[in-house]
Amino acid sequence: MSSSFAKFRGFIPVRMGKSARRSLPRAASIGMCSLCLSAAPLAPAAIYGTMSNFDTYNTTPEPSEGAEIELEGCHSSMVYNTFPAHYNHMTVTDYVDGANFGTRIRFEDYNFNTAVTNGSLNPNPNPASTNGHALVNTDGGEHFGFAANEQPSAMRFFWLNRTLDGQYERIGNEPLAIPNPTWSFVPANGGGGAPEVIAEVKVPEPAEFHALKPDSIWMKVYKTELNRPVELDELMSGDDPGNIVPQDEAEIESEWELLEGGVIKAHGGKLDDKDSKSIVRRYEFFAYTGAVDEENEPITAFLDQDLLEPPAGELGHFIAANMVAANLVAAPLLPGDFSGDGVVDGQDLLLWQTEFGANAAGSADGNLDGVVDQADLTIWSDNFGAVGAAAAASAVPEPSSLGLLAGTFAALWFRRK
Repeated sequence: MSSSFAKFRGFIPVRMGKSARRSLPRAASIGMCSLCLSAAPLAPAAIYGTMSNFDTYNTTPEPSEGAEIELEGCHSSMVYNTFPAHYNHMTVTDYVDGANFGTRIRFEDYNFNTAVTNGSLNPNPNPASTNGHALVNTDGGEHFGFAANEQPSAMRFFWLNRTLDGQYERIGNEPLAIPNPTWSFVPANGGGGAPEVIAEVKVPEPAEFHALKPDSIWMKVYKTELNRPVELDELMSGDDPGNIVPQDEAEIESEWELLEGGVIKAHGGKLDDKDSKSIVRRYEFFAYTGAVDEENEPITAFLDQDLLEPPAGELGHFIAANMVAANLVAAPLLPGDFSGDGVVDGQDLLLWQTEFGANAAGSADGNLDGVVDQADLTIWSDNFGAVGAAAAASAVPEPSSLGLLAGTFAALWFRRK
């Protein structure tokens, strides 16, 4: 796990334009929320990073050789980690689609060989429920994950197939119904009360209306809170040491709920512990198989109720188990990356030099001890050259540049000594 959440102070108003966001310091884009928030000057940021790990099956009619995660409203430089799925190639690139922008994480050349179709992920039309990470090494499905210190406004997932000319294309135009929550933070109102953290979930709507193909799904939610920030690789369920995803009956946050396609559903509220540093949820999503009207809206007597069990005949096949987390404090996940651009390089050294001696924690305070000093330079030097997921495909400095940086580092070291 590697990257550094940049720090920022104060909250960001909602629905800022792209140009307005880019005029702010990079770290100020971390806490994008679905509510308009305000706070006293120098109040700490609310949401420092979001991440998602999810199981899903190939329920398309054909074998798949690739997959694509589309993160709307998120820059590629903000994606600092991905889960190592069974593909030989992965790219993290920016896209612009009209007024929308975002990042596409594309996986190509499936390498989990099976006896049925070598090099392809086979269809599974009737998948069984998983516990969150059962598809890490299972044919017919796959486990994906990403972590970003900028919150996507929407996530869409597509399976890809490889055409005869070696290119990849989406299997169908509709994203799988794997909602990803948008987190909001409401500060405590004083008096020692706890802040509120709200998660809003919306089922992705298909680009085109298809009769008799409802876009509503069933959802069940488990939740826990931790007193520390979490990392992507920890978002695993099961009894193995280090797995932190809630799965016990006592950790159920909401029983079965029906989500209508395109309709936002919010849940959450005051933290159980006002000092919690992260919130972890596990979502289980299943198809809705009940009656629908001519516009695919569900016809059920239980639309606005939480149920212990869905009504008979309305619970369809398993769609996905999505394990998500939001960090409420900064987590130094790429030591030495003081600029937050996903690479430990000369820019971070210059930032350290600029902030050296500061008595308050700055961006170059690598060990978070409240001062930028020699220890932070050691962190930079020990991790020089480290690259986050989004920057992994970028060009590295030429050897001459590396030598120059090494010389500069040595000079700074002895001068500070």
